[in-house]
Amino acid sequence: MLKIILTSLLAVTLSGCGLLFETKPLTQESSAQLKNKKVVVTDPYEIGLGSMTLTDVYLGIFSPDPSGEELQKRYGIKDPIANLKSKVLASWKKDTRFNVSGKKSMEAYTPSVDELTAGVSNADFLLDVSSAQMFFTYKIGSFTEYNVKYKAKLQLIDVNSKNVVAQKMCDAVSGDDKSYTYDDYLANNAKLLKEALVEASNKCAFELSVAALKS
Repeated sequence: MLKIILTSLLAVTLSGCGLLFETKPLTQESSAQLKNKKVVVTDPYEIGLGSMTLTDVYLGIFSPDPSGEELQKRYGIKDPIANLKSKVLASWKKDTRFNVSGKKSMEAYTPSVDELTAGVSNADFLLDVSSAQMFFTYKIGSFTEYNVKYKAKLQLIDVNSKNVVAQKMCDAVSGDDKSYTYDDYLANNAKLLKEALVEASNKCAFELSVAALKS
């Protein structure tokens, strides 16, 4: 029963608003139309780290364990979005040969086409590659082992028609094949936790490039 309760609680926590949408791969026709087109690329908002320990589950607001925000500040943990975006762009530009015509700064995560394209001019398409969630938590069914969950999304939007040309949400996990504890991840200035986030973003870079952009 406890396992069922914890699984349900974690599922609700990770579901989030706007974190689930239908995958739409880039078609060959659309890919051909992108050649030499002007594409604005978002300069994404860096998201915060979420954290949940078993102590948090049992004690709630009285838990002595630091929050994800506190862990970020204490250990200098960063959103791996820069790594993700650079790998996706490198993979995609090689095939489509589009022209980056500018950047658009984002102040928050959003899947909204209207919000993403607002104020964009002198461009044919907008490409948004954003981190959606990063979470450090216990493995379901284990009282000692932890892993790192990372979500990221890609949306390619026709600026003029507001049509979504391609989109994909990636959901990657790092640490499921290992037996790292909470303390292991935070040792040496959270070295393993930082590496796990980069590893997860690498998995997403590959998945987004293949599934959404067919690179």
